[in-house]
Amino acid sequence: MALTIDAEYLLAPLQALVNRPSAWVKRVHPLSDGSAVLHLTSLERYDMREHLVVLRDGHCQVINEPPSLTQARLVCAEDPAREDQGLVQSFQIGDRIGLLLSDRWLWLFDPLQDDTPIEIAIDTPLPIWAPESWPDSVAAHRVARCGTTCDHRVPVVLGHPAATHDYTAHWALLDVDVESRRACWTQLGKQGQTQTIRYGLNSNFEGVEGHEGTYLCDLSWMGDRLRAFSIGNRTHIGRMGMAYAAALEADAQGQGPVLVHPLDEGCHGAFIDSGHVLLTPASKSGARKGKPALLDLASGTEIELTLRGHAGFRPFAARAGKVWLVGGGATGAWCGWQQISLHDGEGKPGRIVVCSID
Repeated sequence: MALTIDAEYLLAPLQALVNRPSAWVKRVHPLSDGSAVLHLTSLERYDMREHLVVLRDGHCQVINEPPSLTQARLVCAEDPAREDQGLVQSFQIGDRIGLLLSDRWLWLFDPLQDDTPIEIAIDTPLPIWAPESWPDSVAAHRVARCGTTCDHRVPVVLGHPAATHDYTAHWALLDVDVESRRACWTQLGKQGQTQTIRYGLNSNFEGVEGHEGTYLCDLSWMGDRLRAFSIGNRTHIGRMGMAYAAALEADAQGQGPVLVHPLDEGCHGAFIDSGHVLLTPASKSGARKGKPALLDLASGTEIELTLRGHAGFRPFAARAGKVWLVGGGATGAWCGWQQISLHDGEGKPGRIVVCSID
């Protein structure tokens, strides 16, 4: 199969839209009308802001001016343990786009209806962790990524306070009630603690607090089941390399995980729905030669997502036969495996390319 370009957006004009010296793309959320919402984060001095931008018919439009992250976190000012909960993450419920600002509140937007953003309080925050050896040192879970969902419940990947910063083995479910403007954390353990998914990929970490679960790259909620994409127990490409990735499926509590689809190399994976995963290989020496792909979990088939003249572009999202690729800037413009800076400092503008999968 081949990719055909439908639309192209330069990232440089987005810099002017947000009017901030430093900004980067974090997520792309496709909508049912063929447009998409871009989640940007910008930084100026110590002030971090979140921006949602609509990409439609070749034009970009900022649809909100959220408060700074500093202001957003004032709701937790009386609880210093919650100051470091990771960066703001976005999620999608139907055509609504949400921003999870902390474990206590979120914003919800409807870009198609152009309604006023809804502020939703989260009734119960995530549990605080305090080590027995140092009870005065307390910390909160870090929100790492929001997964996909088939209803109003969003699976959230979490980093345990006792684990290293990039080790995300915990999860919880965020139940969002739009009508009542309330939300709550569910699928927690009997003692109110966050859950893990334990699978054989990660047996070396059994019994170590904060590292007792399989590393979670992304999650997808299926209504009564949970799918997870795991990359084993090594998150960096070092001398020992990255463990092979795998798609797993567990029950609603994350128990009894079974293997859905194993991969033959280390890959980062992002669900676009419960049946499809965007794959980004960790290196160019593996079976896919570093080329991204769209994996169909039902059939096991993969569609290579490469475009002539667009080397180094990575897929951020896909929906209804279209894929959104982001890249084009200098190598240093990438921040992690799926974030790209709007300004790379070398005069090479990044781009978003919307393609049809023929």
